[in-house]
Amino acid sequence: MFVTTLKKALLALLCVIQTVAVGETLGPETESESSVMTQTRYVKEIDVTEIHLKNGMTVLIKPTDFEPDEVFVQLIAPGGYSTLDKGMRPSGILAAKIAVESGLGTYSANELTYILYRDTIDLNISIEKTHRLVDVNSQPESLESVLRILSLIFKENKLANTSNAGTT
Repeated sequence: MFVTTLKKALLALLCVIQTVAVGETLGPETESESSVMTQTRYVKEIDVTEIHLKNGMTVLIKPTDFEPDEVFVQLIAPGGYSTLDKGMRPSGILAAKIAVESGLGTYSANELTYILYRDTIDLNISIEKTHRLVDVNSQPESLESVLRILSLIFKENKLANTSNAGTT
């Protein structure tokens, strides 16, 4: 039951990510699952649902038992600080920390910190040498806040593909 609810919530987030990634505006109606996904398959042996999106993103959903009643979401994208010019690499390394410290969307840094504390959300955003990473741990009852924060990360575009940075 909970895994099904999580899958539906993640698909709703993926609709937002898909829309933001292609530069469309979000209208009052949301995209249907079929307009975002190209293929879905379930691998029973390892209990993984694999979803391929039209924008090329692949999403894997797997129940875990790290901690009882814990939700873990990890987003990984290619393009890290190694693609930047040598002089821009220190900025690339610090960019994720600066983005979070400056707040997200309408949330100031203090408001974001309060929401993370209030909802027991552990958020880690980093730009590594070859990829960008977002890790979130929370309780199931905080899933709505988690999805709102993930949506803001994509809408803010503060972690844009670093391979384009410094080449203008």
